[in-house]
Amino acid sequence: MKRQRIMMWGLCLVMATALSLPINSRSAFGQTAGELLQRYSKLPAAERQRALEAGAQKEGSVSFYGTMSVKDAKVLIDKFHQRYPGVTVRHIRLGSSPMLSRILTEHRGGRRDVDVVGITGPGAQVLIDYGLIDPYSSSEKPAIRNDFVSSKGLWSAVELYLVVVGYNTKSVAPADVPKSYQDLLDKKWANSMSLDQTDEDWFHFLANEWGEKKATDYLTNLMKLNPKLHRGRELRAQMVAAGEFLIAPTLYDYRVRNLKDQGAGINSVALLPIMALPNVAMLARYAPHPHAAALFIDWLLSETGQKLIESELGRDPTRKGLGRGMDETVGGRPVKVIAPDSLGPKTGDYLKLYRKITGQ
Repeated sequence: MKRQRIMMWGLCLVMATALSLPINSRSAFGQTAGELLQRYSKLPAAERQRALEAGAQKEGSVSFYGTMSVKDAKVLIDKFHQRYPGVTVRHIRLGSSPMLSRILTEHRGGRRDVDVVGITGPGAQVLIDYGLIDPYSSSEKPAIRNDFVSSKGLWSAVELYLVVVGYNTKSVAPADVPKSYQDLLDKKWANSMSLDQTDEDWFHFLANEWGEKKATDYLTNLMKLNPKLHRGRELRAQMVAAGEFLIAPTLYDYRVRNLKDQGAGINSVALLPIMALPNVAMLARYAPHPHAAALFIDWLLSETGQKLIESELGRDPTRKGLGRGMDETVGGRPVKVIAPDSLGPKTGDYLKLYRKITGQ
């Protein structure tokens, strides 16, 4: 399973060396970050908070390796600094594959820099597989939606990427808006559809839901419509809004809604089975600043942090009572949250198959 997940991210070289990682070492505290924080788990809430704040003040900083854009992360970090002026957040912005490479390489070299990791899906599971993530049960856990927190405490979803079909409202009549995945095979979308080069997770999800043969036949038939392959869901959403394409499966709903709110001619529809990818926060097992790491994770999941994610960033938070835009798109239908370990062991196989079918 580890080998297939690493192959997915193009980290074959890293994988070959990572097998010798000294994963049984301890942090500077003589214990892992999770072990240290466990001592506060049974304290009354107010006492626990004081202990974390005191520890974080002594540590003075927290190192956050995250995939969120620098601009959006700065909004959250600035507000965190206002709440905890004595704790500096050092944000390292990386894509999933470079982040994995950096963390694994740093660990193998004996460096202990990362405190909190923010990443999606298989990338998170790679770090879990190699024992680089420790359990941490945030005090905010009861306020987070069901299925958005690891039962083992290994991750907590900070935001959600709801996968939808985006379409140009100026060129697509209401009656032509697809109501099912089968509708996307209509010839009217020929030469007018945008797919993502990195949609292997979506394909893997459909294979799990429908069976590999049906999913393979579906993607093969979809490619007969000559969709154009692009990289980046924000770019693809902008292209649909500009009328360069009529339709684009696998966009993130919050990006479509943000463009729509700006007056762009774009809208979205979620097709069953509905897929959602969580962007999770995880505690690094050998975090050099464990108190500050816990404080930062708690704050991201707090009502204040979650409201900022929704109101200031226009993204979909995971806290109960928030995420109204996402809920309107879903319309009460079931959503499958693709947790880090939920895609199963065939990730590498489906990556190869997706690239083969799409001609990459």
